[in-house]
Amino acid sequence: MHLLFVLCISLIISIQAESLFKKVFGKDKKQNVTTPDSTTSVKIFSNFAEITRKISVADLPIEFSEDEWNEVRADTIVLYGPSIDVTSQTTSEKKKSLNGEKLYVRRSHGDKIETVEAIMIDEKKNLVQDTSKKRYFTVGTDQIEYLSTPPANKYIVSFTYDVKPQITDQQWYVTYLKSNLNWKTRYNLLLQYDEQKPQLISLADIRNDGDKPLTIESAELFGGDINVQISPSRYEQWSYARSPQMDVQMAGAPGIGSSPPTISRPEELAGLYVYNIDNPFTVDSKTNYVLPMLKPTVKVDRYSSIKKSFHAANNRGKAQRSYRLRSDQFLPKGNAIIREFERLVGETSWPDIAANDDYDFSIGQDPDVTYKENVTLLSSKLLDETAARRLSGKQYYPGSTVTQSSYEINLILKNFKKRQIKVEYTEYFHALKQFVIQEKGPFTQEGTEIHGKFTLQPNEEKHYKYKVEVTD
Repeated sequence: MHLLFVLCISLIISIQAESLFKKVFGKDKKQNVTTPDSTTSVKIFSNFAEITRKISVADLPIEFSEDEWNEVRADTIVLYGPSIDVTSQTTSEKKKSLNGEKLYVRRSHGDKIETVEAIMIDEKKNLVQDTSKKRYFTVGTDQIEYLSTPPANKYIVSFTYDVKPQITDQQWYVTYLKSNLNWKTRYNLLLQYDEQKPQLISLADIRNDGDKPLTIESAELFGGDINVQISPSRYEQWSYARSPQMDVQMAGAPGIGSSPPTISRPEELAGLYVYNIDNPFTVDSKTNYVLPMLKPTVKVDRYSSIKKSFHAANNRGKAQRSYRLRSDQFLPKGNAIIREFERLVGETSWPDIAANDDYDFSIGQDPDVTYKENVTLLSSKLLDETAARRLSGKQYYPGSTVTQSSYEINLILKNFKKRQIKVEYTEYFHALKQFVIQEKGPFTQEGTEIHGKFTLQPNEEKHYKYKVEVTD
């Protein structure tokens, strides 16, 4: 008996020592730590992501917290695998009731505040019963003190299924769409002299707006226009200036890892473009994880642009600082910072741009390049009904008045710079029933538009003119 007593005491001491060892060195499994949300595969789009996880019988049914559920599109949850046939799927909201639970209520009597023991009778109304006086009353939520953490809503997704034991591959998967993981492209366009090649730096900005770190084994980024309904993501409203909790995690930075993942060249898939990320990575909660993309080869032309609609009156204005961009690979839509000679000169948003296609954009007025249009009415006449019908076609309404007018437009361009510039001019005639250019000069007509391209030397002023006949 004495030996048995000694063994029991030794066992108790050993267990206590092991527990102390775990607490001291952080190996106690009951520690309150945040563990990464491990994911098998993720396909990330501009405003949502498709999550695919490996799953087993032990992981069923699937539970979501209320915060997680708010970011999940419930009708996209699918359980699948080569060895399973799902026969039904049920989604239910569950929460442990507080009715009948003991709690404490703070009550004020004049300047005094007392805490009384009570029983929750109806948690929807916050109706409680004072255990000592057996009286019922309702209280505000901020008056209640709980003995333990109040239960939260859970969303349970359950399945019934048939298993095919003869199938060798017994791995199962669950997939669904969620809106708190997404990505966008950020660009920096670096320009020097015309004879030097421009550089376009492209960054993939992956945002995890969830409350848990996300460990991703494999990922694909999708660019292009995809029409999938998803709940609005907070990411679309996020900005650097407004988000004090925002954390930017640059891949390859100190402490992140010596072998950051890389992004492949895009591959076309049904009108979308797919970028593959080659290595696993983790994105912390409320964090932007930024990866460099492969640098495309780009060609950029600088010019001053004048784009305006026709008005039968004299007018003047300033040209826009414009660029024509061409890339050897697809560029997904994103924000672009423009730098000239290592200095910031503008910012713009680019749409999806096809490989080897020209995209024109402007970043503001140029005060040194001006234009003036002197518009002279040469003739004007009312058309009879036959001529009006012939020229107006389906746009003619019986009894309406149709006028045919001829104008001469004198265009004056002035370059106040001390260097040569290129100017591209476009005049729109969209609102007219018919329009014909009569004397073109250096101008060309494309549909209902007139175009002209010019080169101006330093401090040079040039005059051009053309005539048009318009029917209105």
